[in-house]
Formats: sequence, C-alpha cells, structure tokens
Amino acid sequence: MDIKSTILKFASRKYLKLPVDEPPNGILTLEIDSPITLARLAAEVRQACRKQDEKAVILCRGQTEPSCQMRPRLFRCNDHGVKQLLSAQERVSELVQGQGLKRFKRPHLPALLQHYGIATAWLDCVDNLFVAIWFATHRYDFALNTYEPLQSGKTGWIYFISTRSQSACLKAIDLRDVQHNLCIRPQVQHGWSVTRENPLWSDENRDLREFAPVAVRFKHSTHWVVASDVLSTALLFPPVNRDNTLKVLQNFRIEALLRKVEGECHLSSGSLGNLFVPKNDPKPIKSYKISTN
Repeated sequence: MDIKSTILKFASRKYLKLPVDEPPNGILTLEIDSPITLARLAAEVRQACRKQDEKAVILCRGQTEPSCQMRPRLFRCNDHGVKQLLSAQERVSELVQGQGLKRFKRPHLPALLQHYGIATAWLDCVDNLFVAIWFATHRYDFALNTYEPLQSGKTGWIYFISTRSQSACLKAIDLRDVQHNLCIRPQVQHGWSVTRENPLWSDENRDLREFAPVAVRFKHSTHWVVASDVLSTALLFPPVNRDNTLKVLQNFRIEALLRKVEGECHLSSGSLGNLFVPKNDPKPIKSYKISTN
C-alpha cells in the first residue's frame, strides 16, 4: 500500500472519519481535532514512509497559514531565476565566512542562516511535534515584533515532510549535530533544515511539495495550547544576550551585507531576508489565554 492510500485508510476509520481535501497539484490535507490523533497520524506517516524507503527521515513544520508548495523562502519571489538566487546565497556565505569566525566555516552555513531569518534554499523544519504545534498556534505580529497566540477558532497547520519520495531525495541536516552549540536558536527549536539533492533546484523545481505526503489543519482551542515556562517565545527565540551567534550576526552588520549582495546580484531589496530578532513577550506565561468568545 502506498503512502497516500495508507493515510486515506487512516482517515476513513469509523471511529475517526476525518475530513480530507485532495487539492489538484497540492498536498493531501486532513482535518484533526485532537493532538492525540495528530500523534497517531505522525506514527502512520513515519511507518508508511519508512516502508517505502528505510532511509527516509520524517520531519514536521508548523504554520499559521496554509502552503500548497513547501517553497523555501529564497524562491518565494518569482521575479528572479533560481541560478541567480543560488549565486546570491553563495555570495552571502562567502562574506559571512570571511569574517573569520570558525563556527561559520562548518558545512551547510546557509541552513544555519535560514534559522536566523536569512532567505536561503533551505526549509526550516523540526523533529519535535510539540514545537511544530507551537509554531502552528503562534502568529508573528509585525507591529509588535513578537509572536502572539492564535485566537480560538483560528486554523493551525502541520506539514509532514519525508526526505525520500520515490526516486527523489532531500539533503537533511540536524542543526544540533552539525552546528556549534553557541548557535542556540536551532538547538532549542530542535531544528532541522532540508534542501533539494536529487533532482537539484531549477526554475521548474522551486518547491518541495512532492516531499510532503500530508498536511493537517486544526481549529485552535485549549486542547492545542503548548505555551509554558519552557515552551515560550523567550526559549524558542533566545535574546541576544543568550544567543551568541545572534549577537555575532548583529555585530557583523548582516543586514547591510544582505543589501550589498542584493545590489551585486541585481536582486530586489529584501530578496535575501533580514536577521530575525523578535522582541520577547514581556508578559508572564500564565497570561497566555485563548478567548472562547
């Protein structure tokens, strides 16, 4: 039985009867009302993908908006070609490595930079379902420059990603293993990054939808609250005085560096992202409440 059939069989069980959407050229989507059911689905997906390819790694990604493509941030703008964008990514890496700090000379630097807000050809994901739920239930507020809990009734999304799909595969790295322990953000987020390995990126292959066997949507309620003294904005995005790599990137004037590369590579301003430094929520964790109105 293939992965899609396994998921549809799971959704159709008489004691579940989960609503299913099969959008054309999109990702099979299930509606779930319980974290326990989500965990059961995660097990089904993991086992089905491993039966197809025992080398597959199954990861997840939480979002507050749906995505039919799983496109890395570098390729979300269609105004520039993939080759041009990848050249810019390489130039950013060269300039950061040229600052002389040993931690930035480790392999896969763009994957690390992606976790700090720079647009690259890598996609952030995690191997911790609770962290994924946190990201699916917290929306970034641009005005306040911090994450705020979703209101009750709003929709959260969890995407499962397999690093193997038929004859195609992704390069996947656990940033906790390959990056310096002073790179705190990916450490606390249980951060992974994935990018295309076969087939490679091209103007025709700008997304990873073929590697996402299923997505989940759910209505936010008290059942999905994972905020606590441990799992909080302050933990998942440690401030400059707790994350040395964030501090170093600020000292490197990374924003000016990104704008410089955009000019050199004839990219529109902002194409390469910005250093992401959200303001930690000053309110105590106990004030996280979900409106029932």
